[in-house]
Amino acid sequence: MLKEILPNDHALLTPTHLLPNYQSLETSLIDNLFSSTKAMSLNESAPLYKTERNKPVAILMAGGTGAGKSTVLGQLKEAMMIPDRNYLKINANDFKEQMPQYQELVKLKDRRAAEVVHEASSMIAKKCVNRAIEEELSFSYKQDLYYDGTLSNKKEAISLVERLKTAGYEVIVVGVTIEPEVSYARAETRSEDSGRWVPKEVMEKNHKGFTLAFEDIANPQILP
Repeated sequence: MLKEILPNDHALLTPTHLLPNYQSLETSLIDNLFSSTKAMSLNESAPLYKTERNKPVAILMAGGTGAGKSTVLGQLKEAMMIPDRNYLKINANDFKEQMPQYQELVKLKDRRAAEVVHEASSMIAKKCVNRAIEEELSFSYKQDLYYDGTLSNKKEAISLVERLKTAGYEVIVVGVTIEPEVSYARAETRSEDSGRWVPKEVMEKNHKGFTLAFEDIANPQILP
């Protein structure tokens, strides 16, 4: 089981978004995501998926920590319910893993690695969504988008769906749920391998928030 290794006043435990170099880190991670996705999108072997209405698609994988979103996504691709194509993939956990501070804390096996970079990674993910909505990525249409998150804040989730629809996306929300006790066990096991430990109270909050929000998100007036 991961533990708190460093003293609480250690410099590595300073929240990433409060560090002097945070702005340059944020800019670098966002630019890298968009530039790498542009390069992949220009490859004719990875065409963009379009619906019958010729709209770009935004797939939102939603659910609490440890619910199995990545597993369900893989199953949907295998069943050809979601095309296995090139999406602009936005996942706060991906940004966490690219942060030097996170990497150092994982090496030290200090369980606060994810906590220290959580706010920064969430901010970056939101800014990527904003940029994706505003930017057409070298095409005359927007690129298909894949977003992985809890969507546990009902107001923010509904706002996200409505903004994507207004921008011209067809929005598909895939909600994944599981008994919380199972997700806690999964997350604990995963943390031993990845170093990404999430406090149980945080997991309880986002599982409950998603459950309460999903019915409203899936309302036909929000997702016709």
